[in-house]
Amino acid sequence: MMHREGPASPPAAEAPRAAPTMDFQTVTDLKAAVDAHEAAILRAALERYRFNQRATAKGLGLTYDQLRHCMKKHGLSAG
Repeated sequence: MMHREGPASPPAAEAPRAAPTMDFQTVTDLKAAVDAHEAAILRAALERYRFNQRATAKGLGLTYDQLRHCMKKHGLSAG
């Protein structure tokens, strides 16, 4: 019987990385700041799940289609 590996998952011992800090006192464009933060989260999650989009979507609590929409919105390629 062959052993099949499931979707890629983050290493168990890896601690979550903190999001880059931002000086909230200097934010003058909320939408741009939120978009930059969202894009950074997506990039980090894609790396964490080795660019497996289904695993990334699940890890972020999104559907596959929601993840693809966010990737397109931020100009992130499919790996």
